[in-house]
Amino acid sequence: MKYWIFILTILLIYNTFLFAENEQAKFLRYKDSAIQETNGEISLTYSLKMLNIAKQLSNDSLIIMSYIELTHDYNKLGNYPEALNYALKLAKIYEKNLEYFKKKGALGMAYNLIANTYYNLRNYSKAIEYQKKACLAHKEIRFKPLLGDDYIGLGEIFRINHMIDSAFYYFSLADSIYKNFNTDSSRLALSNCNLGLAHLALNNTKQADSLLQLSFDYYIPNKNFHTVGIAYYEIAKNAFEKANFAKANKYSEQAIELALKNNFTEQARDIYLLLHELAAKNKQYKKANEYLSKHYQYKDSLINTKVVSKMAEQRAEFEIGQKQNEVDHFKALSRARTIIVYSLSIGLLLIVVLALFLVRVNRRRKEVNYELGDKNIKLNQALQDKEMLMREIHHRVKNNLQIISSIISLQNGRVNDFKMREVFTEMQRRIMAISSIHQKLYKGNSVSQINMKDYLEEIVASIHIAFNNDSLNVNYEILVQNVELDVDSAVSIGLIVNELTTNSYKYAFIPDEINHFIVSLNENEKGCELIVQDNGQGVPEGFDILNSDSLGLKMVNLLSRQRKGTVNYSADQGSKFLIFFEGMKVEL
Repeated sequence: MKYWIFILTILLIYNTFLFAENEQAKFLRYKDSAIQETNGEISLTYSLKMLNIAKQLSNDSLIIMSYIELTHDYNKLGNYPEALNYALKLAKIYEKNLEYFKKKGALGMAYNLIANTYYNLRNYSKAIEYQKKACLAHKEIRFKPLLGDDYIGLGEIFRINHMIDSAFYYFSLADSIYKNFNTDSSRLALSNCNLGLAHLALNNTKQADSLLQLSFDYYIPNKNFHTVGIAYYEIAKNAFEKANFAKANKYSEQAIELALKNNFTEQARDIYLLLHELAAKNKQYKKANEYLSKHYQYKDSLINTKVVSKMAEQRAEFEIGQKQNEVDHFKALSRARTIIVYSLSIGLLLIVVLALFLVRVNRRRKEVNYELGDKNIKLNQALQDKEMLMREIHHRVKNNLQIISSIISLQNGRVNDFKMREVFTEMQRRIMAISSIHQKLYKGNSVSQINMKDYLEEIVASIHIAFNNDSLNVNYEILVQNVELDVDSAVSIGLIVNELTTNSYKYAFIPDEINHFIVSLNENEKGCELIVQDNGQGVPEGFDILNSDSLGLKMVNLLSRQRKGTVNYSADQGSKFLIFFEGMKVEL
């Protein structure tokens, strides 16, 4: 009997060992993928999978590696509070085993990560505090390049605060350590990059360009685009301050390309602001407005970064949980087969063992189901929070547009020139057409789709109230099905209808006649078709819509082109504008 119990125990231990070995191999694959991936969101998914495996195996070394990767990923994504959370967890693990980890220099590396995260949070006093802690830890080890990394961190804090002499001091110390220890190329590239930026701040252009180029020669082939993007932005900002706008524009374009390609949200936010200032300096006001809009778009997205990151974390854990169910199932079957084979010779004892094992599997399955249910609740809550945030944003945009409309109204009351007052009134109608979109998104069932029938009826009704009288006696129809469009498409079509409706009421209709006005919006296989038609007196002979001097018609052409639309005009018992938007997605 003892002999069979011993064999059974060995088999169970062997199965457990094989399972752990397979999971560790999977962990290392995820680690390689996380390190090689330049896109922050994809890298975060791999790092979360690493952490899940490490926790299943209760392996502190694997948990430490997971925390390091998660800190780097959240820093790349601009979610610094979450990055700081994992860096502090890492430091706590090291501090519990202080003597062992201190010899390895790991505690100093954790302090360095915490300092870098505080630097990103612009809490420079805390960053200096932890960077100095890292220096003290690394001074006691033989591998001095880690101390050089700490000096680089201190130098960067002083450089960003315009204390260039102190920055040079620490950068030079780091560079000397790297060269004396014949360290790897990545560290030399780091010191060259930081020394180059310091020289740039002192207007030492030749030295700066030479050192920065050496760092780029290493970083670009090795796909370290985050550091390259920061360097490009610093070069562009420095050139802008010195009125070298051509150089500033060149490096800004390179920086934004890297930021967008690799999802560096915070870099994109800062670069778009610099591009806005550059365009404004060059009197490219349309571009300047576009860049400013994108700056605020990325600025707003950073507010939601924590929610998005949590959703990514829950999604990854949910997928892993599903796969873990399969692993548990196959593992249970394997053990059951093993037990059945050996139970033929040991009888009642192995039947009892098998029964206990099945109870354990069932208990584990219930625990997993409970965990999945809890994660689903959290995921749904995160989605609700995001929708609430989107509604709040639309509400604020609507309020701001109404404030602008009120300011224009006040200004209009102080203008005596009739034509100028008419211009202000037209501007108000356009603003209110956009404001109506955000009001519907704030109050409606969807935060991303607009019901076009309600929206167009509201626009035409407001113009009808403003212009209609007993002599005109206009009858209008809105022939739109239950069509829903995204915000950008709805805004463009709303403004087009606003301009064409205003023109019809102002110029087309004949007093004391029966006047008709129709707006229709239909879908076909190739796209979406908008028709705005009246039975008025039409336009002058030889009219060319593409070359019209009218601001309203110019807006119609511009908005149509932006949405890949083609404008056609015909005059048959009035005016008929047919605009076809190719490929526009319509939801019914």
